[in-house]
Amino acid sequence: TAAEGIPMPENATVALTEAGKADFGKITYTLADAGKTYTYTITETPEDFGAGWLSDTTITATVKVGEDNGDGTLTPSTVTYDPEDAVITNRFEGVSIRILKVDVETGEPLAGAHMQLLDSKDNVIEEWISTTEPHEVAGLKTRETYTLVETQAPRGYNVTVHTTFRLKADGTIDPDTTSTRFTAEGVLLVEDGREDEKASLAVTKHLIADDGDRTIDIAAVDQIFYVQLFYDEHCTIPVSDIRPLEFKNSSAATVVFENLEPGRTYYIQEVTQDGEPMEVGAVNDTPFIVAFENNNHEVKISTNPDGSQTFYFYNEFFRIPDGFYKEAHLTVTKQLLSAAGEPVESDEIFFAGIFNDAELTELSDVVEDPILVLDMSEGPTVSATTNIQMAIGGSYTLYIAEVDGEGIPVSEDPAFAYIVTMDRDAVTLTEENLNASVTITNTEIPEESVTPTPTPTETPVPSETPTPTITPAPTASPTPPVPGARTGDDTNYMQYLILLGLAMTAMIIAAYHRRRKRER
Repeated sequence: TAAEGIPMPENATVALTEAGKADFGKITYTLADAGKTYTYTITETPEDFGAGWLSDTTITATVKVGEDNGDGTLTPSTVTYDPEDAVITNRFEGVSIRILKVDVETGEPLAGAHMQLLDSKDNVIEEWISTTEPHEVAGLKTRETYTLVETQAPRGYNVTVHTTFRLKADGTIDPDTTSTRFTAEGVLLVEDGREDEKASLAVTKHLIADDGDRTIDIAAVDQIFYVQLFYDEHCTIPVSDIRPLEFKNSSAATVVFENLEPGRTYYIQEVTQDGEPMEVGAVNDTPFIVAFENNNHEVKISTNPDGSQTFYFYNEFFRIPDGFYKEAHLTVTKQLLSAAGEPVESDEIFFAGIFNDAELTELSDVVEDPILVLDMSEGPTVSATTNIQMAIGGSYTLYIAEVDGEGIPVSEDPAFAYIVTMDRDAVTLTEENLNASVTITNTEIPEESVTPTPTPTETPVPSETPTPTITPAPTASPTPPVPGARTGDDTNYMQYLILLGLAMTAMIIAAYHRRRKRER
């Protein structure tokens, strides 16, 4: 920085040469400057040396301009420096970082974990026991990758996996090369899950392809792909080994990852057989892209009571490759209604059969599941889908009926306690029509109340044989009727008892058939 009034810019900045020198070039003086003295201050700006480096050296350059020679020239000028060697010394003090141990689900700080910090050569540079306050580590270098290691977890927690972080030139955390979370204040979080709280993750991949102006499901005859689970977004720290996704005459395949920590975030990535993450690939010279919904391949394991979770992604092919075929779908929906037409909650299980013939004698051999299970415990309306391999130019007409668990139509069972109606009983699937649906509605049969009809008492027929006349013996006084005894009522009560018994028997038989249906 120049002193006021000197013949040069007020401020001049130059970059250091490879030799570490700064050359500000020539300064031109005029006869008006003859004999004058000028002072310049040279300092190093902080961005020149990066975070963690300090420079407290200031160089003062003093220029004594030469005298006037009287012929329009000046005598040589002199320059002196303070310090004399004109050297600026940088001193490295390092960058500090704060680290906090927390519960992976609640974020609460955890005390009692034994932690180590390793440099890029796996040397332990510091170790400590965690408390509920962030631990500060000083003297770290920028542009170097460090590893956090937990050797002992707090009581009741699992030891977490190693995590890494890297500091940028300005001393802040580089999110692109850091495998653990950190707060807005720059505090690194080492997360632990509780013991015995394990979860599973089911990862399913679907195969789809462009088919003109539409996207369709396709199935592979025999194909293997691979997937892996990672701790970090850039898929550098694996959680699992490489898992195969096997497709055998199917459009989807699933693999399950076990023993995952609830509350922790993981990253799913399709990989090569050698474990290289891939975003595009090819099968039989047909390219495909690995597609995630909203381009998001992360999943946070929930704390569901059953400890399970699902994740879906796709391979989208530009066309149908050799060894693949179109896949059609038939969906059957079941509705359960009361006699009044209202939806009914039930735990019954019904079945839908898919047949090759209209006479319903031969279950279909072209569908994946010829008998579909319809579990009404899921609600008054449930659906099930089966898949059909669609050959080139293929066309399949299928017939649908409600059946029992053995595939026998319920129309052959007089004890079936519902009225069955369908919106259609047959569908035709082709290459152009790959999706079809059928709705089966079961309506409860109204309960009819049965009132017994009394049978008239028959009038006795007079006998042809004369009845002898008997003269009764005299008595002292008439005997009153005994309470509760017959007093001349000739109604036939046995008829009523027989009808009541028949009604009870019918009710028992109906209840028995309903119970058998629920068991099936």
